[in-house]
Amino acid sequence: MAPTAPPPAAGPALPPALAEIRNGSVDEVVRSMKQHPFFMTSQDEIDSGSNRGPHRDGSGGQESNAGEQEDNVALEALKALAYEGTRYEIAENFRQQGNECHAARKWADAVRFYTKGLDALRARAGEGQRHDEENATEEERKETDGGKMAETEREKVDTLVDALLLNRAAGNLQLQNYRRVINDTSVVLSHTPTSTKASYRRAQAYLALSQPSSALSTLAEVIKHHSMPQAPPALLSLRDRAQKQLQDQEVQAAATAKRLAEEQAAARALQAALTRHGIRTSSSTSSPSDTTPITDLPDDTKMHLASPLDPSSTLYIPTLLIYPLTGQTDLIKALDVDSAVSSHLEYILPPPWTSSLGPADGEYTPGTVSCYLETFSPPPPRASHNTVQREKGLIKIGQKVPILQALQGTQKKKTTTTATNMRGGGVEEGEREKRVEVQDGILRIIVVPASRAEEWLGNFKRRRGVA
Repeated sequence: MAPTAPPPAAGPALPPALAEIRNGSVDEVVRSMKQHPFFMTSQDEIDSGSNRGPHRDGSGGQESNAGEQEDNVALEALKALAYEGTRYEIAENFRQQGNECHAARKWADAVRFYTKGLDALRARAGEGQRHDEENATEEERKETDGGKMAETEREKVDTLVDALLLNRAAGNLQLQNYRRVINDTSVVLSHTPTSTKASYRRAQAYLALSQPSSALSTLAEVIKHHSMPQAPPALLSLRDRAQKQLQDQEVQAAATAKRLAEEQAAARALQAALTRHGIRTSSSTSSPSDTTPITDLPDDTKMHLASPLDPSSTLYIPTLLIYPLTGQTDLIKALDVDSAVSSHLEYILPPPWTSSLGPADGEYTPGTVSCYLETFSPPPPRASHNTVQREKGLIKIGQKVPILQALQGTQKKKTTTTATNMRGGGVEEGEREKRVEVQDGILRIIVVPASRAEEWLGNFKRRRGVA
């Protein structure tokens, strides 16, 4: 009988952690390694581990991984280290971590660490407050000599609170959370008015908020404390910036006040000129005109005087030439009211769109068109409570007639109107005056070929119900 081969010599036993995964797949081994803080890339590696599929022992992964999530001893141990020691030691540890983040320009992480440090000290020195012995717990009292915290210990806690507040203010300054900077530095300045860091950072926040007066008042006391020659250059430089910003604001405020005063004076002069010329104005909301197409006009298109403060100077009115048969318009940004329509038609007509829209040759020339202004009837007497609508009409203007004379024109028409007022219904008879108005600061001149004017007028009257 042939001799049997001896069994392989047993090697050294694997460590328990490796023995558990020796039969696992590569993915399971990698996943298991990521449960260890040394290999962990994010907290999500644990939080999302409960739905990873079957475990290596054939059982469902849901229950097994949930256990890992709840009982990752190494991770929980590391977390606990952050809160190991006295509150002062815990807060100091958070301060150092915040400083590391600040040095790495991770401002938001730094602010979170400083806040955790303040939270750790809250029982002894509330966030934003100096140490308060009455807020200490019984355990904390036992840490002191006979319930009395030594003066040096109290000073250490107060100093750390200030450091955390100032460091958090520095982080929030980078994050542009200026109000939080002001809040934290104000706490420090409330008990240490000459704190250079607190004054500097609060003044920086005030400057960022365009409040130079507050910045200067913040810097005044600390600069006085250091005395001018010995004051830190950074404080003096910041004070100069605040003074410059304040001067700029004063100059800007003065310029704004001057501009507003000039605008008001110009508005009064313009109104005086309109009254002097007898030109009536209205808004399209009070007397709507659906003859005029909606047009986007430049912002600088407005009535003005040649000399803004002189009511007797030449008046200019922006004017729309409207061609209702083609749906086209032309804009004259500044029409001299002393000029005639013909002087403007000479350089505008024939318009460039005539060839594309197909009007008959020669229809739109200065000598072959008729011009009209729209008129509006004022409300009848005692009409403040009635429902009578303003009547609309047209007035033809001669091309050689000055615009000002056309604007002063009126039409009179005998009317019989039924009105409803607070005292009941009634019939009113009399003459109604239709007048030309400049609506919304823009004069509208309707231009129609003379050969088609009668046809267009008939359509206009039927649509408006006017005679």
